[in-house]
This record gives sequence, structure tokens and C-alpha cells, in this order.
Amino acid sequence: MQAQGYQLLEQAGFSQYEVSAFSQRPAKHNLNYWQFGDYLGIGAGAHGKITTKGDILRTVQSKSPKDFIENNQSTVTVVKQINFEFMLNALRLKQGFSSSLFEKRTGQSIETMREQLNKAHSLGLLELNNQRISPSKRGFELLNDLQVIFL
Repeated sequence: MQAQGYQLLEQAGFSQYEVSAFSQRPAKHNLNYWQFGDYLGIGAGAHGKITTKGDILRTVQSKSPKDFIENNQSTVTVVKQINFEFMLNALRLKQGFSSSLFEKRTGQSIETMREQLNKAHSLGLLELNNQRISPSKRGFELLNDLQVIFL
């Protein structure tokens, strides 16, 4: 059923650019999330990600509109596993990512992930081509298995 659904979407001019999204053109705001970019969470229930001086902060606003308006306080969490969070997001993209993007967003060399990259590649879950890292067809289908390698 999944394969038939994908085929129907492709016949209608949509392509899968992300594990849970088809479109005629990828949404820029979604690409920002999956490429580990920053975004503000404004409004009740909103989430945000902000990078400051090498720290990555996740923000969450109260889900209750009344509480949000009356208290206007965010819950802030400092991201501890930056490499894993990057991989969790970036591997959702069919095109994957460049090693330079990893280094820009995490502040670390892609070589810090070499052991995990090689393991994922040897299992047939990841493709490593000219500084581009992307899930293989099998890795995309088994994305959770691929992502857990980087945990």
C-alpha cells in the first residue's frame, strides 16, 4: 500500500524530499529544521532552536494560550548530544547533507562521527560520496535503525 501511495504521488508530480513529506518543491521552513538551522518558537505550544556562542538551546512555550499570555515564559533546554540531534534531523532528507554543513551547525569535524558513518555505510544504510552523506534507499526505509547508530 505504501509503495502504491508513493507511486500515485510521483505520478501526480510530487517527489519525496524528506522521510515524511512529498512536494513539488521542498518547503524552505522544513528544510531549515532538517538542516539543523535556527528558528524561533512564538506562541502557545511553539518550539524553537537557537544557537548562541556554540550552545544550542531548545525552547518550548506553554501549550495553554491563557498560560502563555499570562506567564509568557519558555522552558529552555541545552542540547547535550549535538552530533546525534544533527544526524536525527539531517538524515530525514533524502539528499542527505554535506560534511561542511555538519561542521557549520555542530562546530565539530565530521571525523568525530567516522566510526558511526563507516558502520552505517557497511550495513548498507548510508551512502558516502564526495563529501555528501545521505541515507541509502534501505537506510531511508529503515531510518530509525540508521539514526540509532549515531546515538
